[in-house]
Amino acid sequence: MPILDLSFQSILARILAATVVATLLGAFLALVADQLGDHGPKFDGRLTSNPVAHTSLWSLVATTAMLAGWTKLLTLEPTQDSCPAARPIIVALCGEAALIAFGLGIGQLSPVIAAYWPQSSSAFALTLVRTLREASFGFALLNLLPLPPLLGGYILQYLAPSAFDSIARRSGLTSLVIAEGGLSFHALVSSNPIAWIEASI
Repeated sequence: MPILDLSFQSILARILAATVVATLLGAFLALVADQLGDHGPKFDGRLTSNPVAHTSLWSLVATTAMLAGWTKLLTLEPTQDSCPAARPIIVALCGEAALIAFGLGIGQLSPVIAAYWPQSSSAFALTLVRTLREASFGFALLNLLPLPPLLGGYILQYLAPSAFDSIARRSGLTSLVIAEGGLSFHALVSSNPIAWIEASI
């Protein structure tokens, strides 16, 4: 789905995709942390399929603008029991792998929907599946940045805990800046898409 296509249908698909991907990612990260011995996210109510626990307003804004977002930051304890310092980086790598796997897997539904879905709603179903796929890859790419609340932030937690703590305390501001960057990117592309495409080649 082109980023410039912001019809009502595409906006709805992007909001749904942002909610689904952020929820699945957040619950999966909590599960991974729990399996690694950190039960904090579970006690914090993150080991759930409830979208409210995982989806942030700024992530919805960013995904609507640029098909990339994040899940709410998990509080991980890197100094407990079985795999102390490595836990945040393992969680981050598992999250990246899950996003790519989900994107690849959800894309396989398009032929099934085209063949068997009721024709009256198949167009939106195909749009939603395509948006879920693109959002998954967008999430994976954006979350490489080493900033909380992105997955790369957990790598920062592993490499520089004090820097992570300082930025994590301002994760709301970081989310706002990322979302604003997404809106600015969309405005730039929308204002002169031909020039932007030519500059990208």
